[in-house]
Amino acid sequence: MSVYTNISKWIALLEATPAFQSVQKYFVGKSGKKAKTADVGKFVQLPGAEEGQVVVRFPPEASGYLHVGHAKAALLNQHYQQSFKGRLIMRFDDTNPAKENEHFEKEILSDLDLLGVVADKYSHTSDYFDNIIQFAEQLVKQGEAFVDDTDPETQKEERFQMKSSKNAANTIEQNLALWKEMLIGSEKGKQCCLRARIDMQSTNGAMRDPTIFRCKSESHIRTGTKYKTYPTYDFACPIVDSLEGVTHALRTTEYHDRDPQYYWFTEKLNIRATAPTDPSVHFPHLYEYSRLALQHTILSKRKLTWFVEQGLVDGWDDPRMPTVRGVLRRGLTLEGLRQFIVAQGSSKSNVHMEWDKIWAFNRKILDPVVARMTALVKQGLVRVRVVNAEVREGEAPRHPKNPSVGMKPIWYCKDIFIESADAVTLRVDSRVVLINWGVAEVTVIQLAGGEVTCLEMKLCPEDTTFKGKPALTWLAEIEEVPLVPTVLVKFDYLITKPVLENEEDFKDFVNKNTRTEEEAVGDPNLDSLKQGDIIQLQRKGFYICDQPHQLDIHTSKMSPCVLFSIPSGHTGDEAESTDEKVKEKAKKPSAQQAASRDTTKKEKTPAQIPNPTKQAKSDESGIKKVTKLGIDVKKEECFSEWYIEVIKKAEMIEYYDVSGCYILRPWAYGIWERIKAFFDGEIKKSGVENVYFPMFVSKAALEMEKTHIADFAPEVAWVTKSGTSDLEIPIAIRPTSETAMYPAYSRWIQSHRDLPLRLNQWNNVVRWEFKKPQPFLRTREFLWQEGHSAFATRPEAEKEVLEILELYRRVYEEMMAVPVILGRKTEKEKFAGGDYTTTTEAFVASSGRGIQGATSHHLGQNFAKMFDIGFQDPLDPKKRSLVYQNSWGLTTRSIGVLIMVHGDNKGLVLPPEVANIQVVVIPCGVKSENSQMLSTYCQKMVELLMRAGIRCKADLRDQYSSGWKYNHWEMKGVPLRVDIGPEEVNKEQFVLVPRVSKSKTTHPLNGAVDTVSKLLGEIQKDLYDTALKQQRDHLKVIQDWPEFLPLLDKKNLIVAPFCEEMKCEDKIKADTLGEELDPGTPAMGAKTLCIPFYQPGDATKLTCIHPACGNPAKSYTLFGRSY
Repeated sequence: MSVYTNISKWIALLEATPAFQSVQKYFVGKSGKKAKTADVGKFVQLPGAEEGQVVVRFPPEASGYLHVGHAKAALLNQHYQQSFKGRLIMRFDDTNPAKENEHFEKEILSDLDLLGVVADKYSHTSDYFDNIIQFAEQLVKQGEAFVDDTDPETQKEERFQMKSSKNAANTIEQNLALWKEMLIGSEKGKQCCLRARIDMQSTNGAMRDPTIFRCKSESHIRTGTKYKTYPTYDFACPIVDSLEGVTHALRTTEYHDRDPQYYWFTEKLNIRATAPTDPSVHFPHLYEYSRLALQHTILSKRKLTWFVEQGLVDGWDDPRMPTVRGVLRRGLTLEGLRQFIVAQGSSKSNVHMEWDKIWAFNRKILDPVVARMTALVKQGLVRVRVVNAEVREGEAPRHPKNPSVGMKPIWYCKDIFIESADAVTLRVDSRVVLINWGVAEVTVIQLAGGEVTCLEMKLCPEDTTFKGKPALTWLAEIEEVPLVPTVLVKFDYLITKPVLENEEDFKDFVNKNTRTEEEAVGDPNLDSLKQGDIIQLQRKGFYICDQPHQLDIHTSKMSPCVLFSIPSGHTGDEAESTDEKVKEKAKKPSAQQAASRDTTKKEKTPAQIPNPTKQAKSDESGIKKVTKLGIDVKKEECFSEWYIEVIKKAEMIEYYDVSGCYILRPWAYGIWERIKAFFDGEIKKSGVENVYFPMFVSKAALEMEKTHIADFAPEVAWVTKSGTSDLEIPIAIRPTSETAMYPAYSRWIQSHRDLPLRLNQWNNVVRWEFKKPQPFLRTREFLWQEGHSAFATRPEAEKEVLEILELYRRVYEEMMAVPVILGRKTEKEKFAGGDYTTTTEAFVASSGRGIQGATSHHLGQNFAKMFDIGFQDPLDPKKRSLVYQNSWGLTTRSIGVLIMVHGDNKGLVLPPEVANIQVVVIPCGVKSENSQMLSTYCQKMVELLMRAGIRCKADLRDQYSSGWKYNHWEMKGVPLRVDIGPEEVNKEQFVLVPRVSKSKTTHPLNGAVDTVSKLLGEIQKDLYDTALKQQRDHLKVIQDWPEFLPLLDKKNLIVAPFCEEMKCEDKIKADTLGEELDPGTPAMGAKTLCIPFYQPGDATKLTCIHPACGNPAKSYTLFGRSY
């Protein structure tokens, strides 16, 4: 093919033209050439679907503009409508008069028109209100529904507890009477709601007697005040689907739990139809598909409305909004959006996709047809004198590969402008390509104050070799043809976190700086742009015209041409333009370099000239890839955001698509392995053995110890299905293992010779119900060790409790350099079902909060009684004695404590004892002639330290600079860095740089092991001492209540006399509820952390700290806000 280069280029050019493509599609496969596979997703065949008989529906609520998620739903329904030559119903869900808005109805219809979605029928749910009311009354008369007048909060609590309402037993007559009150909207009726009587014991919360009608006082936009009570969407939907003859109702997977409810209504109301060709299929048939989930994006109308109301965006069509109008204004083409949706198909897989995927589809649409133009950033423009140029007007293709786009005028002259980012990369004698002009040679570079002020070039018409030469965009300075004032606008995500957990408040992650503007000048062709026109600015990317260059009627002045940047779809370029990457690549010369750079080519020596060909690795466009290092949020300013940034950028965790679950990356898991190795070794010395029990626990076993399970009940995750079949008896996933292990203990222990039984397991546990997950600190699944032991006597058991607690102290203080306070939990805070709990409590100075480190529980004989764990008394064979038990646990939460206590604004800080890499060796001043020498010396250093047991690594990657490596390993918290340069090699030395102090010291290679070992020990001690000082500075012993809250609000822990009564503990917590100390962490009052073993005095001589108590104190107790 190389022989026919011109023919190949001609064919490629033809294939890019729309006219050729329109004909070519009819001949795909006939030429013998394999057709390119279309990027089309998988569309599932609908059960019982027949051509001409399929009816689907799209039911939006008219409470906001359509967003891209709605677009997916509309286009997916349209796909099946067209595939089966069926019907599409566009139905407005107007069941909530408080939310409906006539304006939004019109806008939604307009948006659908933009998408090219045409329905066969348009309707409203309110068209069927009379029918729905009749069906509701039918359920009441069948005894399948009841009227409930309990308040909403009580209903919510009862449903959570699987407890039936007091009104569930009402007679049909009572329910009908109250139903009439609801229909007329009386005062009594307004206090009521109608609930379906389904199954309050169901593990599916949607089946626990859901509300199906409620009273609303607002006027309805279509029916006015005719109705006083309105159906819920979940009740109305199956009814209207049936009445309108819908055969297949497409819903996103978030409705999965409500599908059984949908079918329950259709069955009880006898409104299901059978598919003509398949009696096993009934209509309406539900098919679920994955909702469109995009990173850094929320699609909730309520939350998007908040952005509009707060003025964080300019409206529903703001280009930062994920609405259809917003993304179209941003530059997303309708065809690009359609192709993206089609590529997703009807898959059920829920994945948070990056926006890059959508923009990549868009780029494929734009690239072959969009005209190329030029704009230069105004700040720092550099004038270039092209000495042999002539003033003239010429022409150039508007698109280099598509002649059908047409030609554009170009103006040439002696004086042109280029951007400073390009100017600083040039050298005298180098040749460049002036785009749409030709090759030019740099002859003079003038500097002032280290900045390039002007250049001289000469055209080289004889040089037609463009390849290998830097290409520059430029603009001519001609008075008769002025440049167009232009504003280049770039946008960032509205949400800073890629994926929000269900329990997280989106307001904690709002990006306040999402729009940046840059003044520019554009070529005169920009003057012809109209609103909505899309162009490509050469070497900058695609832009859409939001405001043309025209006369402003308000100011009587010409307004600039405003161009919005359109993301290209390359990974991570949402807010980063090609222009910014060029600037990053083109670093300014230092003052010393500037001073040594001459202005004429004759006196310039090659050694002084930067080599433009020696550059970092580039992408296909020749632009250097920039990796963003460093923490954007300071620890002292927003602790919660700082924490999330550190664990992500230090490569500790990766988010997972199950809320509250996270991937532990090797850098984090390695820390856990070191903790595990130490603790495992120590407990084995004392006779503990490791074991493993299944993660599944039977319901009967779990419920044997009532007090114990009551505390864990809300957190228990249940397995209720096997495939598509329901399990007869649900199986729990262990929240802890007492109830899983102790039935076996009962069998294994029969004699005093079987004691002590001391077992430990390293496993995972699942605790499901909670809010605001935080990696390491509060997760649905976590790793831990849990020890369970049984003894013949209480003293033996209590001795072990303290021995294990001491090991936990050593883990925190000796390994992680985190000081802890040892003590006993109060009755309120102790382990459920145990006699007492001992604990290690750490302190996080930046947030002023305590955090539980690890606990060792004495269970007494409570579990032994429940599970009949006993032995034959050796002194009295007729007597059977119960064992005394302990349990003790340490979790991966410890890693989170370490991060919060030691981390700083540069990233993670790791104590040497737990660091995966204690020392990183980095070569400096690397050049081609010395790289092998430096590499060999670095490897020699690593081998020397590793033989001595020091965990060490050399970073010899040649694609990164030494500065980049410094930042990278600093972010990851490596305790000690070794720098090796040519001088160190020659003198057989090395430079040590501690992570925290960054003080550089030079040492001889001989004795390196002792030097490094000593410094690592000092680093470990310094970290502990710093943390201990922070703890002591914030530990306040008081006796007077007025001091309590002010000290607490200053991020202190409080030690105060306390009566240890639960009611008083609750009062203290309620009375100290303060402001939210840190965005992302809820406001909370002080709770008891522990009763410290070390008591600052005799508390029994004092009264309790709370003024309303008056009871004698029993101890000095540690109070604080906590995690």
